[in-house]
Amino acid sequence: MWKKTTLGTMVALAALTLPAVAEAANHCSVSLRLYNHNRFAYDTDEECPGGIHSVPFGNWGVSSNVGSKTNGHQFEGWHPHCSATSLVQWNSCAVEYVRPDLDCQRLNFPHPTVSYPSPPGYPFADIYPHNDCATGSFPCRCVDQVSPCGANDYGGKIVHYAVTAPWDSDCDGIEDTGGCADLDGRTVWVSNNFMTVYELDWPDADDVIQTLYYPNVSVRLDCDVDSCWAVGDSNRDGLLDDLQNRSSSAWKWPTRYIDEWNQDRKRIDATIRIGKVTATYSGENADCNPACGLLCEPEPEPCLPGMICDEF
Repeated sequence: MWKKTTLGTMVALAALTLPAVAEAANHCSVSLRLYNHNRFAYDTDEECPGGIHSVPFGNWGVSSNVGSKTNGHQFEGWHPHCSATSLVQWNSCAVEYVRPDLDCQRLNFPHPTVSYPSPPGYPFADIYPHNDCATGSFPCRCVDQVSPCGANDYGGKIVHYAVTAPWDSDCDGIEDTGGCADLDGRTVWVSNNFMTVYELDWPDADDVIQTLYYPNVSVRLDCDVDSCWAVGDSNRDGLLDDLQNRSSSAWKWPTRYIDEWNQDRKRIDATIRIGKVTATYSGENADCNPACGLLCEPEPEPCLPGMICDEF
């Protein structure tokens, strides 16, 4: 560390003379939150009559590469309605209903007069026969379940990046280089993405509905010395501006579906993306930039009892 021996605003040491620091000393901690959207359900049989569950509705939770399942709003359905205070559930026994229910007499999710157009990339035809919309017109509002409740946060992670100490590069008294600004323009990735969706039960064990596997997802960082946000977060509140746009190209569809019997079969569907990014700098600041015309000296040794010390 350095101290300034002339009057004025404290500024940082020039970059070329900044001593190397340990990773733990100066770092920018980037928090990434992942969200799902475009949630669909086809054949479900977790809450059928005759069991001890809350027939036929149930809340669904998510275990993933970025978190554990909770009895919350990780994978919202359609029943009874979208709400921030109550759980939005699915019908977990769709197999009990007549198929195809073309006249909407028995299976009616979420409402017979509501239409949810297909989002971009939705596979109208694929190798999974249990996707009831694969060969028909969309939406199959009387056969399949669709969630109208927007993006859901299902988990996240924090990544620590070693950075240089902040310093003032243009001698205006404001630190503008180093710290989190070292990451400005950098693309960060979350890989090995999956969601295992459960029908949550108590007191017995939760039931696996489907595991969905996804490609890597990424965002590009927009950073100053103290903080980072994602490019596309214009008001810097942490949330991407297009998070609730189900047609955004940032949403990624699964690359594979595995059911509860470890078979390739599509029982549910959803997209994922990084939806929230925040970051903060932690560490020391360099105190003096000789290029700004300041006289810099090493910090003095501590003044211990019994020593005669200069005052600063």
